[in-house]
This record gives sequence, structure tokens and C-alpha cells, in this order.
Amino acid sequence: MVGGGIVALALGFASQSIIGNLISGLFLMGERPVKIGDQVEIGGHRGFVKDIHIISTSIRTKVDISGKIP
Repeated sequence: MVGGGIVALALGFASQSIIGNLISGLFLMGERPVKIGDQVEIGGHRGFVKDIHIISTSIRTKVDISGKIP
């Protein structure tokens, strides 16, 4: 009985982040404060919006993962 309660509590905390991201994604898709091609700056990194999905938004920066400028 106690084990089931602990599992349910853990699932509730884990799903909180996922549901929050889902709701944020729906707001982005509905309100469109940014569009594909817009330039954005996030945490000191600049890039262009590449894709907007329900749970994630992708940006393309000038510097790739290896640190080389393409």
C-alpha cells in the first residue's frame, strides 16, 4: 500500500515537468510570439528559430557543437 503511494507520488512529480513543457509549447504554437526564422537570444546564445513543436523549439546557431564556425 505504501509502495503504491510512493510510486504515484514519484510519477506525479515526474509528469509535472512534462505537462508544463506541453502547456508552454501550446502557448507558443497558439500565440506565435516567435516565428520560424526569427532571431532569438537565449542564455547568451544567439540563433534563428528553426522548428516549433508542441514540446520543444529548435534554434540554429552560427557555432556548431565542436565550436567551429561553419
